[in-house]
Amino acid sequence: MKICDLTFLYFPRGGGIKTYIDTKRIEYKKLHIRHFIIAPDTMMRNKVIKEDDGCLSIYYVPSIRMTVYGVTYFLFKHFSFIEEILRQERPDIIEIGDKFTPLFFGKKIKNIAKELNSKVFVFSHERADNFVLVAFDLYKRQGIMNKIKTFFFVSFEKILLKAFIYTGHEILCNSEFTAEEIKSLTSKKIHIVPLGINDEAFSSKDYDEKLHSELSDWGKKKILIHVGRIDKDKKIELLIEFAKKLDPHKYCLLVVGGGRMEDELKKISSVVLIGYIMPENVKKYLAISDLGILVNDIEPFGLVALEIIASGLPI
Repeated sequence: MKICDLTFLYFPRGGGIKTYIDTKRIEYKKLHIRHFIIAPDTMMRNKVIKEDDGCLSIYYVPSIRMTVYGVTYFLFKHFSFIEEILRQERPDIIEIGDKFTPLFFGKKIKNIAKELNSKVFVFSHERADNFVLVAFDLYKRQGIMNKIKTFFFVSFEKILLKAFIYTGHEILCNSEFTAEEIKSLTSKKIHIVPLGINDEAFSSKDYDEKLHSELSDWGKKKILIHVGRIDKDKKIELLIEFAKKLDPHKYCLLVVGGGRMEDELKKISSVVLIGYIMPENVKKYLAISDLGILVNDIEPFGLVALEIIASGLPI
């Protein structure tokens, strides 16, 4: 069997979707299952770059940079690169992990899947209605222009979902909450695949007394921690508002993650911005913290919440 993951949301500083795919690849490698990823090339090169690791491969294809309300995405430039890879690899299963790839290339993917006798699964990692709500500032529902904007983007959300459903033979969702908006729109089979973490990887051995002393000012401050991308679609404006109200003599807010709103957080005296670090290094900061902070209340299945719980912290 050969499996393909196709998504523009797999990139070096990607979040839960990248974690999900990378975790699958560890298991695929153990079982000698052939797997390849088609992902955007964030280096903006004009040719396909392939990386191999035994039975695993990654194809980075030419992409275009797009910024939407302060959040940067890399979208596939056109389908010809993807088509060439699919014809060459001939996967048995194609899993699509975002909703914009079906919007742009759904019909072409269905056609080539039929030709190759491949089965297409589309994986909804987050609700389209919530993505549209936050990404386009629609939760600030005031004024006539915002009502017009809301009508436009709610209509766009429906188009997004229809293309997503149309493209897949079957649908995967990471929770019942994510599946709710899809169930009323299709009779296709929907599989609930709850994601998780390896809780055994989080232990008291990760505790660094020296690091705790430095960040807590030798026990004078409580350490709070936020983990995740520092972009608008993660409700970071709420994190900034919260951080400004913290007494810097009593609290240290660790912000682990990178994004376009880093500069705003750097200005706040209670904040220590760690920036982006490799996922395996996050646990040492969780181990020294007293409280986990989550500001994005529409995460469908937040892996960060599980990591905080696994570290023994209240949220």
